[in-house]
Amino acid sequence: MKILHVGLGVRGMHWVDIVGSSGDFESVALVDPDPKACSGIATGSHLPHFDNLIEALGASDANAAIIAAPIRHHAGLAAQCLDAGLAVLIEKPLAGSLGDAAKVARAAKNSGRCAVAGQNQRFCKTERSLREMVREGLVGEVDNVRCAARRARPGTGTDLHEIEYPQLLEDAVHHFDSLRCILGSDAGRVVANAYNPPGSDYPQGAATHALIEMANGVHVQYAGSLAANDDSYTWWIEGDGGVLWSDRKRILWRKRGRRLFRPMRMTSIPPADAAAYPFEGTASLMRGLASGSAETNVADNIRTIAMIEACILSDREQREIEVGSLLAGHAIE
Repeated sequence: MKILHVGLGVRGMHWVDIVGSSGDFESVALVDPDPKACSGIATGSHLPHFDNLIEALGASDANAAIIAAPIRHHAGLAAQCLDAGLAVLIEKPLAGSLGDAAKVARAAKNSGRCAVAGQNQRFCKTERSLREMVREGLVGEVDNVRCAARRARPGTGTDLHEIEYPQLLEDAVHHFDSLRCILGSDAGRVVANAYNPPGSDYPQGAATHALIEMANGVHVQYAGSLAANDDSYTWWIEGDGGVLWSDRKRILWRKRGRRLFRPMRMTSIPPADAAAYPFEGTASLMRGLASGSAETNVADNIRTIAMIEACILSDREQREIEVGSLLAGHAIE
């Protein structure tokens, strides 16, 4: 596939490296309104660069695009590429709102092209292993899940500093997508509170607490922060047969009635997906883009975006939100 790179911030630069390391894909052009962003890559690679997408679409022979522009531009740029006949891979989040995500889904359906959400985390070893262990019944019928995701991630000088609900759109979108993947269920109801911890350099929404009831009845407690004192990420998955715990470096299991946890062997995943950040999980995303049959296709990922939207509405309106009713309001014809 011949790739048009749209947006060359930090993550956009990562995608140039990811494509360059693969023998199955070729970067053919770069798009960014900042000429310095493009020239820094083009100097060594001799790739043509454009300051607007329309010109790039007319001048390049790309058949796919990777969208890594600021979040507010994801949906519009993706729809433009789809309408021009390109497949797209959109860096997470797919869109900043459920309405914009639905526009991308409709554009993908109308064009017949593949649209992939860049939710690489669900393809990582920990998430894949937890999914398999839950589906194999290692903890029995799951009753409750606790997910705590803490990051010391300053916002000043970044695009995240300019948006509302940065923790939900930057981090929780990964965690909610992984939750759906691990449990094999969509969200049912959500109650959420977003706030700014002391010391945060974000205008608002640097932390989120949410209570989520999944459609299969599993109850989830979620706590996430971009303004924590350190970085940590833990899962606790409890069922009538035992408990799984993970800090994303290891997974421990305790059978019901036992006192001690035992370490578990993680599921094998393709070596390319097991590579360190920023490559982790991206090989599966690229395979999905090439095959046209992606696990994180836009029609699926819109359900993750619906969870984000439900949290935002719950915080704003201080009430419980039915996720299914939000999706019904944005049905893809």
